[in-house]
Amino acid sequence: MPYSVVSTLRIPEPAAFIKAFNSKVRFGLESNGATSISFRQFIAGGEMSGSVQASFIFNQIDEAVAALDKAAAVATGLIAETGTTVIARSIAHARAERGVTTGEYGSMLMTRAAPQTDATYQSNADLFWSKMSSGCNGQRFSLVVAGGERTGSMAAITWTDSLSALQNASDAMFASPDVQQLLADQQVTMSSKAFFRTLES
Repeated sequence: MPYSVVSTLRIPEPAAFIKAFNSKVRFGLESNGATSISFRQFIAGGEMSGSVQASFIFNQIDEAVAALDKAAAVATGLIAETGTTVIARSIAHARAERGVTTGEYGSMLMTRAAPQTDATYQSNADLFWSKMSSGCNGQRFSLVVAGGERTGSMAAITWTDSLSALQNASDAMFASPDVQQLLADQQVTMSSKAFFRTLES
């Protein structure tokens, strides 16, 4: 499954930044292997609140690194011109996906757990999706492979058109005995959760 390169940014004017990015940077990344480019801004999530994440999806890490290297000069100029600050960059490997990865809003839940097989990632995704699909459009479960102190964490990103519906489904899911048993068996601990607004997908 593909890899996501995620840059976390502080942007004074996100709409202006994205417009300039689409004009100056997007085509170069897509021409060099980016299959999807999206932006989200965190509404609530502790120190993440207000920050913007740019997500670039590639089939392979080498492809991602090469594409970013080619875009570096233009991207660096854009960052300087817009007063943007780069907070962090990480790479995550998608392990399972359900539904569609679009929606006006969403959540990002970061967890840690014992290592899992590909079959377990898929069965977990099936269970979570069976509980969450009533309140969301889709989910992606990715393992952070290069993310500083977050390396080894699992990012569960959920897309929705209603945060209320998403949270209601989440509350019901975590209260269900089968999910509680899975979390205990796989030593899952939650480290953070944030809500976001989709700026572009």
